[in-house]
Amino acid sequence: MTTPMKTFDYSSKHDDSKISSMGVSLHPFKINSVIMKKIAVTIAFAAIAVAGYSQQVVTLQQCRGQALQNNRNVKQSELDKRIAVAHQKEARASYLPQIDGSGSIMNLPDMKNISVPGFFLPTANSATEAANHQYSGESNVYFPGIDLETKNLTIYQTQIAAKQALFAGGQVRNANKMANEAVAIADQATALTTSEVVLNTDQAFWQLVSIQEQVKVAEHYVTMLDSLESQLVMAYRLGLVPKSEQLKVAVQRNEASINLLKARNGLQLARMHLCRQIGVDLSTNLAVTVDNLVEPQLPAAGLDADKALDARPETKILEGQVAIADYQRKNAMAEFMPTLGVQVSYGYNYVPNLYNGGWNTIASAQLSVPIVHWGEKRQKLKTARYKLEQSKLKQDDTRELMRLEIQQRWLQLDEAYQTIGLAAKSKAEAEEGLSEVQASFSAGLNTTTDLLNAQAAWQKAHASYVDAVSAYQIAKSVYLKGIGELSASE
Repeated sequence: MTTPMKTFDYSSKHDDSKISSMGVSLHPFKINSVIMKKIAVTIAFAAIAVAGYSQQVVTLQQCRGQALQNNRNVKQSELDKRIAVAHQKEARASYLPQIDGSGSIMNLPDMKNISVPGFFLPTANSATEAANHQYSGESNVYFPGIDLETKNLTIYQTQIAAKQALFAGGQVRNANKMANEAVAIADQATALTTSEVVLNTDQAFWQLVSIQEQVKVAEHYVTMLDSLESQLVMAYRLGLVPKSEQLKVAVQRNEASINLLKARNGLQLARMHLCRQIGVDLSTNLAVTVDNLVEPQLPAAGLDADKALDARPETKILEGQVAIADYQRKNAMAEFMPTLGVQVSYGYNYVPNLYNGGWNTIASAQLSVPIVHWGEKRQKLKTARYKLEQSKLKQDDTRELMRLEIQQRWLQLDEAYQTIGLAAKSKAEAEEGLSEVQASFSAGLNTTTDLLNAQAAWQKAHASYVDAVSAYQIAKSVYLKGIGELSASE
């Protein structure tokens, strides 16, 4: 069920159907039957055209929901978060051993055969002398020699190995902490993007509300001038007023018609802008509706600035960036420390015509100690420290700017609120003034110029009030974003 649109009352409260000049009361002239028939046909065709181009009435909450669902920046931030989560899981895997399988075939095509010539085995007086290669002579035992077919040698190897880092100076732990901070930053970036989309949607929505109401004000103003011109035409035909009085109104009505045309063109552009913001076709005939356009309530003042700063996604993003810079500094320090790792492998080796193959297990440990790197690691550590200091300076500077921004936005909101009160007062006074001038004009106490000025003041006052309400709603959204409380459900 469509929510009925509640707008300003532009009813013909100010009755221009009667005027009086020189004490004579006049009534609108009667339009002949031919003209009435033409008007009826025109209205019928207009009704058919409007029915064929139905409007899609939307509320602010509906626009926010569609914008968040269709906005490309929101989708991009969600993908960034998924990337951060994937990196976080990748870092978690560093705590676990890496298990890899491998296989290789090595061929030595230029290797020559190995030949060992025959010889008589030497003798020794004792086993100790033999172990020390102290021989006393030759025995009568002959070793016939051996020939190894190693030409075009091929070696087959396969193994499965598990590697585990035991100590890396804290680099694995720091990498995991950086991944955690990256996920937190991605969360806050998504929240920031969401608030920006909501703010842009609010601005487009209230801009359309303002122009939509401005068109209604302009239409009613033209209607008022048309009515006055019709009355003056009749009065001129009766010889009660000079032609110049009618022409004054005609000129004013033409100017009002031009302004109405501009307002309708602006309405079309504002409608297209909102369509683009919420992700629908630009040709969609949107019409916005609000519960009311009465004077709103000003949010409570006296908000703790530090609390507001802590609630902003930008603050939490900066905190995460400082934390990551600190972990990078710790990683640079860890490169000065030794690293220790172990590996266990189980493999199979086979060499045709030389080794029939077999399985074997190999366990190894590796210790790496940095000794001389010619200042490379020291400069890397300095760079990390400088970047950490930069991050802290940026954090402090941004917090000061945001504190100033919050105060500025509060003053702008209060100013917008005060403007509504003044605009409402001006609107009421303009309505009262128009009523008084109409009565005086009917009694012949005011001129046509006086009445035109009163009608122009009425139109300007109503337009200013609509602008003030829309500007306040936009300023409110800007302020809520500034204190970190703007959301789609707000």
